[in-house]
Amino acid sequence: MVAAAIVGGAVITGVMSNQASKSASGTTAAGSRQGRQDIIKGFGMAPQFVNAGANKAVVAQQTALSGAMKGYAPYALAGKQALGKEMTLLGLGKGGNAAALKQLRSTPGFQFAEQQGDQATINAATATGMNLSGNTLEALSQYNQGLATNTFQNEVGDLSSVVSEGFAAANAGSQAQLSTGSNISNIDTGQGTTLADLYAQRGTALGNVDIGAATNQANIGIANASNQASIVNNAMQDYLLYNMSQSGGG
Repeated sequence: MVAAAIVGGAVITGVMSNQASKSASGTTAAGSRQGRQDIIKGFGMAPQFVNAGANKAVVAQQTALSGAMKGYAPYALAGKQALGKEMTLLGLGKGGNAAALKQLRSTPGFQFAEQQGDQATINAATATGMNLSGNTLEALSQYNQGLATNTFQNEVGDLSSVVSEGFAAANAGSQAQLSTGSNISNIDTGQGTTLADLYAQRGTALGNVDIGAATNQANIGIANASNQASIVNNAMQDYLLYNMSQSGGG
């Protein structure tokens, strides 16, 4: 009867140990599942915020560029038009020197100054009785040559100034486009890097949960096996002691 009690007690203790081990194992598994869900949920919204922030930054860059280009556009257009007129005036455009002379004579105020100067010269000659003499004609020629030269130089100078301003505006627009492209590229790179880091952190966190759960399960199994071994060993010792006591008594 005593031997049976010893064995029965060991069995009951072993069963209780197994139940406790299963309970601990179930708790660990449940905690692992909950941990994974919390991690997935926590990282689920982060990419949306990163993407939204990057999109807003890109839109801001594009809006700023659009405003800058609208501001530069009139000056760039004026410079382009002035360049065409300057090339024609220098005889480099279509029509050569004939087109250059035509444009020079169409310069604002040129014809008026020419007419006024010619009339003044003629009036002065008439007043002295020279009328359209050789000296008068020479005076008219010299006046017109001087007027053409001065008008040409002034016109070229004015056009060159507008061309320079237009070139500066066009160059500024080009630099703004390059800068915006570089900024958007940096935004995209930062967005990709941030998302990659988030996914890496998510994977690491999930991996740590799985490793922790596996480690806990292993520790529970080892502890249960150790308890079972201890239970069996104690039962064997009790049984031997019981037999020894029975033999000594006989």
